[in-house]
Amino acid sequence: MKRLVQGLESLEKINILLSMTSIKSDVIKTALTRHYVYGWNDEHVIESLSIDSSNFKRADKKLNEYADKFVRLCEIEGLVKKSVK
Repeated sequence: MKRLVQGLESLEKINILLSMTSIKSDVIKTALTRHYVYGWNDEHVIESLSIDSSNFKRADKKLNEYADKFVRLCEIEGLVKKSVK
């Protein structure tokens, strides 16, 4: 499940999530930021930065996994209401 929404995430949120992952590539980080903060679609990000599609998709999946785990942790701690799946 995708937890993050294209173009609707804050830069601060994406930077925090990226810092929690093992993603090291600055180009991939830039791609994910452009996608989730500035709303660029997948194809545009991949083409404009000349990155491999599979690398972007793998990093995107990892970032969403971390976002999901973070939200679930906040639910356990009572910081946010449980989401309906």
